[in-house]
Amino acid sequence: MKESTYTFPNIIQSLALLLIWFFVLHPISKLPFSFIENESLVSLLSEVLKLFVLLVFARVLVKYEYLGQSLFKVRKLNVNIVFLICLGVLCIKSLPSPFLSFFDEHDVYKMLIEPMASEVNVYYFVFSCIIVPISEEILFRGIVLNGLIRRYSFIVALLLSSILFGLLHVSIVGAFLFSCFVGWIYYRSNNLLYCIVAHAIGNTISFFFKYGFVKQYISMEAFSGFIDKHAVIIGISSVSVLVVCLYAMAMLFKKRGCI
Repeated sequence: MKESTYTFPNIIQSLALLLIWFFVLHPISKLPFSFIENESLVSLLSEVLKLFVLLVFARVLVKYEYLGQSLFKVRKLNVNIVFLICLGVLCIKSLPSPFLSFFDEHDVYKMLIEPMASEVNVYYFVFSCIIVPISEEILFRGIVLNGLIRRYSFIVALLLSSILFGLLHVSIVGAFLFSCFVGWIYYRSNNLLYCIVAHAIGNTISFFFKYGFVKQYISMEAFSGFIDKHAVIIGISSVSVLVVCLYAMAMLFKKRGCI
């Protein structure tokens, strides 16, 4: 397909798109389900509605050639690459919070434990571990990063999209690093499914930790103490394994004829 001479989005359009997504469409999408008392179910249904709107929007971009057809092409996943992605995500998630945040995330989660008690259920799992990864990867990698790469260099596009991704999450630095990791995977593979898998794995890890804290299977104080005590060892180990994963994936992508 012949590409349009106009590329969408640029950085300002990306910011506007994300602000509309999170601060306009998010509350509006909950209105049709306001009669439902279960907050987790409301979040799930509203996210499905947002995903539908996003897919329609993406199809319009493809129709007018602002976005490539490749976004909607389903490609086969390589098992070895998926394994390395899972390991890489685990490494990023394992990085101690003192290195990844400007505040103590454990204190934040403590404040959220009681309000979350009734929300961490099967609806919340489907919402956070299945629907959100699909919608956010289409938005951040499929549209934002895709458009920025066509305007700027890959490094600039990756950094800009990752900064935007980080600013919209609790763990700003951690989300930024995760976005860089997933964005690199998308650039090398041109396969959004790898990004969705990575995002789903990351959110699933977070979900089960939240579930463990809420149900008191895991002590927040003991967990925080262990992380703080062994922060350096955990950090060095995680970074080392992550570097090995990146190198191994680069070799696999190269072998498979990717960029």
